[in-house]
Amino acid sequence: MTTTEEQFTVQGINDTITQAFEARRAVGRYTPEEAATFIHEQTGEPYEGIKSQLNDAVKKGELQTYSPGSFTKNYSKVYRDFFDHVYWNDLNEWLAKNVPHLNCQFPNPDAPKGEVRLSVTDQQNKAILKWLRDHGHDPLKLQRGEKGKSDVKTECRYAVGFSSQSVFNTAWDRLRSDGKIKDAK
Repeated sequence: MTTTEEQFTVQGINDTITQAFEARRAVGRYTPEEAATFIHEQTGEPYEGIKSQLNDAVKKGELQTYSPGSFTKNYSKVYRDFFDHVYWNDLNEWLAKNVPHLNCQFPNPDAPKGEVRLSVTDQQNKAILKWLRDHGHDPLKLQRGEKGKSDVKTECRYAVGFSSQSVFNTAWDRLRSDGKIKDAK
């Protein structure tokens, strides 16, 4: 094989890899390795730590994988983090549940082009602030609850339906520390 033939072969392989990557992105699929890279690039979190957490989540059944080209769940006992796929929405749900403090969200491939995609953190903040305003509460002048009655925070937590009390409390505390939620004086 000549040097020119080798270059075309290498270029052909690189083109094929790039096309496969773009095709996965178009339908919101990532290999766990690609997902770890995406999270690392968005947040600065150590790649190996994120990759390890994702692999553990797959092995525990917290994240469902799919074989390339398949839309049915992968029930194989063989798991390959460089080969199997995970959907964007499953990754976002896993992030919100397991590492809610990360400001990272995988893009929705069906979203109209140019649409601003809010991070999970921003979605949580927006949901809480919207509920407070929609229910007549000024987020900067929250009244303390009366004895024997539920307070605004408790009512909001149940109404917005976060995945857990811990996720809600983290979001509420973040809004409070950012000065977006304050008690009335």
